[in-house]
Amino acid sequence: MKKIEIIIEKRFFEELADLMNQDGIENYSVIEISKGHGDKHGDILDYGFISVDTNLLIMLLCNDHEATLIKEKVVPYIKEIDGIIYKSEIELWS
Repeated sequence: MKKIEIIIEKRFFEELADLMNQDGIENYSVIEISKGHGDKHGDILDYGFISVDTNLLIMLLCNDHEATLIKEKVVPYIKEIDGIIYKSEIELWS
């Protein structure tokens, strides 16, 4: 089992979801990151009204075939929008 995590700006999510859905990749969880700090995206501040910028963490659990599809179809898009994507091997306990 593979776990793939993607971090992108919220404004790119609909296009990413459409891209994944075209290849049957429909099972994922999305977490909104309203604050953070890092070299890649800098400070993300919230002034109490709306966030200046909001990132999303998209998590997928998938098999080898789905991971290959994501590598071929999704990784180029993530690079294009300056997102982050990584894969790890996991042992599913439940």
